[in-house]
Amino acid sequence: MAICVFCGTELTPDNAHLEHVILNALGGRLKSRELDCKSCNNECGSDCDARLAEDMGPLANLLGIQRESGQPQPIIGKLNGKPIKILTGGKPEAMRPVVEIEKKDKQINIHLAARSTSEAKQILQGIAKKYPIKLDEALAATQVKREHIDEYVEFNLAHGGTDTFRAIVKIAYLFLKLRKPVLKLDTEADLIAFIKVKRDFRFVYYFYPEKEFVEKQPGQILHSIVIKSYPAEKMLVAYIELFSVFSFAVLLSSNFSEDIEETYVFDLISLRELNPPNLNIPTVTLKTLNHVFTAMPSPTDSVTKKYENFLRFALQRQHAVYQKEMIERALQKSLKRYPEGTVITKEMMNEFHSALMEEITPYIIHAIKRTE
Repeated sequence: MAICVFCGTELTPDNAHLEHVILNALGGRLKSRELDCKSCNNECGSDCDARLAEDMGPLANLLGIQRESGQPQPIIGKLNGKPIKILTGGKPEAMRPVVEIEKKDKQINIHLAARSTSEAKQILQGIAKKYPIKLDEALAATQVKREHIDEYVEFNLAHGGTDTFRAIVKIAYLFLKLRKPVLKLDTEADLIAFIKVKRDFRFVYYFYPEKEFVEKQPGQILHSIVIKSYPAEKMLVAYIELFSVFSFAVLLSSNFSEDIEETYVFDLISLRELNPPNLNIPTVTLKTLNHVFTAMPSPTDSVTKKYENFLRFALQRQHAVYQKEMIERALQKSLKRYPEGTVITKEMMNEFHSALMEEITPYIIHAIKRTE
């Protein structure tokens, strides 16, 4: 019989909640219906989970990760001081369509910049109800253009605060209960109260040891959870790292004598759990951890370095995806216009080459300009 880890209510098909230990909004895949009830989920996680998703959602967007449901939320940034939307995978999109109608004598000039053909059609249908335009001719005159942005898009990446730390403690506690459902801690009431915003809990903060506690291979971006006991120190500690950037420590108990170690590492690129990972579990004492939670040293340098590595990888990934899209568009314009089984001729290959150069040339010119 499974019970809610927060209130102890027996879980049934009617009241059980499908809980993601790491948020679906951040690409998390570790989930269970045997952790909490719907009521406690609403009470415990709605605000802190939303804050964590807001804090780290831009990383999910830039990486273009696949969620189990829905798409990463767009980033709202600024381009030359004006708002712009960044879609999944770093693709820019205007915040809204531009419609300019100029009436001169008996002539009506309409300038329309829409974000899609379907949006342009919808806007033109609305204009046609008010002005005597030939809808079919207007639709036929529309052109699809792709432009590269030459300026940097600015956006904020905020993180930290009580709600973020509550979400981190929630991840640690849910993972412990998933792997060790019958384990009882002397601090459970404090942990649950902190998650429910009913009591302070100071034993959670950023933590960046000299060596990464989960070794990463090139091309990996990881979500990692390690729960490790230190029997000699009577400590139970959770280490959590998200997107291979943000790293935290949670002191789950300072009166724990059992010997346990539980690990979960998920690669957001290959979308698979890594087992077994190479670990560098830090050697810590209650005194050193207490110093971290009390002094709260600034993690700015560590976060900046990791975030720069993340951005470098994300940009490389975005370029690779865009290059594949260019090839696919060229194929759609050329070879895929012919029935399946058609023998490819030299003329058809020339068509593909011309379509590909039409796609690639603006991309190459843009890249050259950026290096000048």
